[in-house]
Amino acid sequence: MKAITLTQPFATLVAIGAKRMETRSWHPPDRFVGERIAIHAGKGLGPVGGMRGLRRLIGREPFHCTLAQGLGVGEMRPIIDIIDALPRGAIVATAMLGPPLHTASINLDYLSAQEDAFGDFTGGRFAWPLRDVLALPKPLEWSGSQGFFNVPQSVIYDSLEKERELWAK
Repeated sequence: MKAITLTQPFATLVAIGAKRMETRSWHPPDRFVGERIAIHAGKGLGPVGGMRGLRRLIGREPFHCTLAQGLGVGEMRPIIDIIDALPRGAIVATAMLGPPLHTASINLDYLSAQEDAFGDFTGGRFAWPLRDVLALPKPLEWSGSQGFFNVPQSVIYDSLEKERELWAK
């Protein structure tokens, strides 16, 4: 299975169903469109400006309420509780990759304010629709990479099976 790394909090926003489009400066390879991909939460925070940038981002709306609610930490909890709940260096979900859209072709009036806040829809970019998102019950520790990288499909399915076994006990 192919996987793509997203910086936090964006990987978690996908996993909780709040972010339905990943925006990138590049078009994904056509052969991955229509395929299930793994969503990996990167270890690093460089793209959001490190820990300080992450705090600032999560302190804003709609990030704070959406993450607090989606992670079940409560909206009145401090930002650090939300940050601590964000897995890093792990696969957090899988999704079907839809046909990418040129951001210039997207009518921004029809985009929700939340989706607009969670992506970069400036001109010259691509929006990748992520459909049928399945959050893993427990993040699966995994090393990421730039671009698409391989994760054995069995690793993800074995993780799901182990979780089912624990629930059955």
